[in-house]
Amino acid sequence: MEMAYDAGTNIEDDRIDASTMTFIKGAVKSGDISVTKAAVDEVIKLRGDRYRKLLNPVIEAIEIVETRDIQIYYSLQVEEREMVTDIVRKITGSDELLPS
Repeated sequence: MEMAYDAGTNIEDDRIDASTMTFIKGAVKSGDISVTKAAVDEVIKLRGDRYRKLLNPVIEAIEIVETRDIQIYYSLQVEEREMVTDIVRKITGSDELLPS
C-alpha cells in the first residue's frame, strides 16, 4: 500500500480509494484479526484521518471481535450495522455476530 500511495500523485483519488478497499477486504477475508488490524493501522498511518471515516465499519468490527462487546453493535447507526456484521462474520468465519 505504501508504494501505491507514493505513486498516488499520478493516480486519481477514486482509484486510490478502490485500491485501499481491495487491500482492506483482502485483510478481512484472511480471517485473521491481527492481519486486519495491521492493515487498517497501516492505511491510517500512511493516509491519516481521511481514511478513518472510510474504514470506520472495519474499525468497529475489529473492536467488537477484540472486546467481544456486542453492545458496540447496538450503538452503531442502522446503516452501519449490516456492514459491521458482515465484516465481523468474515473475520470470525461464523454466521453468528460473535461465535461462542
